[in-house]
Amino acid sequence: MNTLTNQKGNALLLVLIVITIFSLLFLMLMASSIHNAKQIKHTEENYQVVSLSEMGVIYYKTAILTALNDVKNDPNLIKAINQKIQDKIKTDFGKVTNEKMTQAETYIANHKETLNRILTEAWRDEINRNFPSIKNPFKVDSKTNASYEITEMNNTISSNSTDIIYHFNSVGTFENKTFNLKTEVAIPIKLSSISFESPNSNQILDPGTLAKCDNSNTDFSNNSCQFDGNISFSTNHLIFNQSTLKVLGDMTVTGNINQDWNHSTLYIIGRLDINVNGNNNGNGNSLKNMKIYIGNAATFANLNNLEDSIIEIGGDAEIKGTNSGSNSKICVNGNLTIKNYNKNSGTKIYAKTSNNSEVNTNSEDFNRECSRFNNQEQVPNIKMEWLKPSISTDYSN
Repeated sequence: MNTLTNQKGNALLLVLIVITIFSLLFLMLMASSIHNAKQIKHTEENYQVVSLSEMGVIYYKTAILTALNDVKNDPNLIKAINQKIQDKIKTDFGKVTNEKMTQAETYIANHKETLNRILTEAWRDEINRNFPSIKNPFKVDSKTNASYEITEMNNTISSNSTDIIYHFNSVGTFENKTFNLKTEVAIPIKLSSISFESPNSNQILDPGTLAKCDNSNTDFSNNSCQFDGNISFSTNHLIFNQSTLKVLGDMTVTGNINQDWNHSTLYIIGRLDINVNGNNNGNGNSLKNMKIYIGNAATFANLNNLEDSIIEIGGDAEIKGTNSGSNSKICVNGNLTIKNYNKNSGTKIYAKTSNNSEVNTNSEDFNRECSRFNNQEQVPNIKMEWLKPSISTDYSN
């Protein structure tokens, strides 16, 4: 009897133990489920509030870029803003004439950042003036209090004067949570070049600042570049075809020009000498659709077969001769020494003075046809470039 009672007691105890274990397991499972549910809800809320902040960033960035696109291609604004730079040059430097061209270029090189800042500030003002109205704060869902708000909006110019920088915060709200994204949108503006041109002539324009040339190169086909000092070519195969070459010093060619030069611009600040062993025997082949500006003196051998070309020489010149041409012009702002020239050819030559009576030295004709050298005022020709805007966002709170 006692044995049966003990067995029943043991069974009851075992049942109670099992029930207790399962109860504990159930409670642990429920607690884990509740915790996981809270974690999921917390994660979801964090995701929602960050997403709302990001929506605000996109919203305000779009407003900035919309204002930019509305103004940046307006020809009237471009003209008005360029005028601000022209006025600054005229105020600081004075009237830019042909005689002061080199000094004016030096002034621009030394004040590039100041001029770029005028450009950047002027475009910043126009973007702000045309800024679209925005809804702020923006309610997304009233039940969950979901919204975003743009705060602490301001704009500055970068320290190097090349960027318009918009700063703002986008604050996302979801239920009782908030998240702040600090954002910066940078709009870079590059002042590519400032060259000078006469408002009333077809003179050869300064191409502005170009990429650096390779000193070993002699084939400049489809290339635009510049040498920052003197350059000498010892070759019979100097090629210009669809080229733009700027030389900030003297250019010497000690060889024959055996290739035609076509559809190109040479802009030489110093002097140009095309000769062999210093004997001025370099022979020019055909020059077709060429524009050659020489700021100082020049020496050539034969300039044959000029077609639709113009050569402007800022000092004295020596040319062995020219025997043919069509629709071409040579201007010499000094004395021209030339042996063979027929004024009835298609190449017209104008000079201040000359040893050859066939050359036109009439002052009125010279001033009309060679207006670069009549000391008239030169107007700054401003070229700028809009670069791709960038955006940076700080997620640390």
